[in-house]
Amino acid sequence: MISVRHVSKTIAGTPVLDDISFTVPEGAIYGLIGPENAGKTLCLMMLATLIEPDSGRVVIHERIVANHIRETREIIGYVPEIDILPTDHSHENVATTLAFHAACRKIDKRLRHRRIEEVLERLGMAGWEDRSLADLSPAGRYRLALASVLLHAPLVLLLDNPLAGLDSPTCDDLMHYLRNLAREGMTIVLSSGTLHRMDRLCTHM
Repeated sequence: MISVRHVSKTIAGTPVLDDISFTVPEGAIYGLIGPENAGKTLCLMMLATLIEPDSGRVVIHERIVANHIRETREIIGYVPEIDILPTDHSHENVATTLAFHAACRKIDKRLRHRRIEEVLERLGMAGWEDRSLADLSPAGRYRLALASVLLHAPLVLLLDNPLAGLDSPTCDDLMHYLRNLAREGMTIVLSSGTLHRMDRLCTHM
């Protein structure tokens, strides 16, 4: 479960979050919906331990995030809206990228290859191992970024505007996958600037 209580944050003298409170049940797909500059990205960054609130408290799985940053990071996966994959290493492929992320997450060497195969299969990316990052479409790069944060099987998944710019088939595939993760107990928080598609995906908004 995620609990956000009376959280406020000011950036460069401007209040961005003002006394925000909400609760995300375990296994929910929770949508943060609002216009540009409403504070959705900042809220996700706070849940991802990248920014601390000025006041209030954030609790994830019974941990006060500000007091347990390392432990919290071990149970979350976060994909920002910006492209987080390398853009200047065209020689890198899907397999080497995921192997790097698996090593960063300290996944046992004996299990890495199997775990990479499992994640790729579930995301509809089987056979992608040798694909160059330089040849991936924006949607393909997003799916790879998502695969990289799922390798360690997080309990909480944070996605910033994941449905933006996706064609209908790709979007339907992603929503199907997210629903399956939630059924298995993963808690998902995602943002969007519109209600479009979110009303079909989210259990809470």
